[in-house]
Amino acid sequence: MNKNSYRIIYSKARQMFVAVAENVRSQTKTSGQSEASTQTNIDNTESQAFHQLWQVKALVASISLWMPLAPVYAGIVADSAANAANRAVIGAGKNSAGTVVPVVNIQTPKNGISHNIYKQFDVLAEGAVLNNSRQGATTKTVGNVAANPFLATGEARVILNEVNSSAASRFEGNLEVAGQMADVIIANPSGINIKGGGFINANKAIFTTGKPQLNADGSIKQFTVDQGKITVSANPNS
Repeated sequence: MNKNSYRIIYSKARQMFVAVAENVRSQTKTSGQSEASTQTNIDNTESQAFHQLWQVKALVASISLWMPLAPVYAGIVADSAANAANRAVIGAGKNSAGTVVPVVNIQTPKNGISHNIYKQFDVLAEGAVLNNSRQGATTKTVGNVAANPFLATGEARVILNEVNSSAASRFEGNLEVAGQMADVIIANPSGINIKGGGFINANKAIFTTGKPQLNADGSIKQFTVDQGKITVSANPNS
């Protein structure tokens, strides 16, 4: 698991926001690129949220309970119109405080990339888990999670979370990758509002308002950015 502190900067080359080490400088946005808040730190104190993220205090382990999850409460809803191979199965676990937390069984990777399509993808204060484990794993967020049945042929190197919605995604809690560490991408053309969120067990994290374009082999060709904005602000409760 990464132990360093990270902050979010705008990558001119990728035309998207990425989580990077604190000593990396951001690049200025040019005309025509997605708008974003001028505040690039996730919290008032530089990278405070990510310090809390990458140096997570130990939680009392609780056994994850797999249960149906009410879509509105969860904040994460699969797109029923998407191809079956791109529809993640969303269940739930409980954290040490007994709060229900979304646990997502990501879909089978193609060329190492698990492409999941949602109608809603909000990571709220209680956080969420992306299950990238073939044999079950212990998480910081919900304790133990069962093996993901979609990963019989191997875990994902990249977890692509594409959102088809007219509303921006909210990112206010920790998003944890259970099992094998992976890159995490959140792509919502309608925008992403980041307020004190972070990542656990993610190799790299990318936010974009681009529409992902994939090659026939499942690899990512590009992101087409036509609209949306990414805003980054402090979490008043942190």
